[in-house]
Amino acid sequence: GARFAKWRSPIEIDKSKGRPTDLAIKSNMSDLARYALICQSEGLVPIVEPDVSLAGKHTLEEAAAVNTKVLAELFKQMIDHGVYMAGATLKSNIINPGKECPISYT
Repeated sequence: GARFAKWRSPIEIDKSKGRPTDLAIKSNMSDLARYALICQSEGLVPIVEPDVSLAGKHTLEEAAAVNTKVLAELFKQMIDHGVYMAGATLKSNIINPGKECPISYT
């Protein structure tokens, strides 16, 4: 059977502090891509998890925008690093507003 290995990369949204920065997203997604490539070179199936945090005041729309940016960068980095995409697993997260968001979504 297949053997799996997982790496989680937390991403924090804080608009008042300008987080996440483009550099933070690119750097973290590059690290996940390198991890996936190393796993595959060792015969493991990588599970990559870019984890956008629920902490904060961000809205649902802001969370969706950050998640879209993060996933696009992850896929780009994985392809650029030469990861065999069919041999990797993405553990995505549910897009939610921050726990302290003043807007109620129903």
